[in-house]
Amino acid sequence: MTTDTGTERPAPRWVRVAAVVTGLAVALVVGAVYLAGGFAQRTDRVSRSPGEEIAAGNLIFTLDRATAQRDDTDLGRGTWTVLVTGSVRNPHETSLRPMTGDRGNLLARDHSGGSVAVSSSTRLGDHYSRTEVPPDGRPLALVARFDFDSFDAGTGLDVAVATMEFTDNGVLGLSRGAKTWNPDSNALLQVVTVPLTVLPPKTS
Repeated sequence: MTTDTGTERPAPRWVRVAAVVTGLAVALVVGAVYLAGGFAQRTDRVSRSPGEEIAAGNLIFTLDRATAQRDDTDLGRGTWTVLVTGSVRNPHETSLRPMTGDRGNLLARDHSGGSVAVSSSTRLGDHYSRTEVPPDGRPLALVARFDFDSFDAGTGLDVAVATMEFTDNGVLGLSRGAKTWNPDSNALLQVVTVPLTVLPPKTS
């Protein structure tokens, strides 16, 4: 918009804020669709082996084995908890958290391929209080949790590692160049099938 003198007026603050919020919301939706839906539908994946290091941009994962347990308590109502064990290391110069949720590093798929879950939490080292992987490049024990409403248990579990990129999420230049880790939609999912042990159901 211009005045009679031809000078351009800056966009009102609420317009700039709305643009930023909208842009971030779109990025979140795209990331969630790519990760959860991509694992179920895409066939152009890279196969990895249990125990093999898998570079994910932000961190480097090694996935070894998994357990699955159905919760038959009144609270659980037949849901499943799947725990994937491995290790993770940080090749960067600052401490980093493994990314969880819809835009996270790890996804798991059951034997039938019909149920996919994103990691809901991770345990690092020998206790739950640790939240970040230090920047020393040394492997740290990892247990990633996945929650399934329904789960077809087989002898193996497909776990996908999503590659991240360090990018600017800003819109209209308002983020001032601040970068963060985001799913790389151009990268192939790296999938490893780890041995799965089915535990007796939880009843109390």
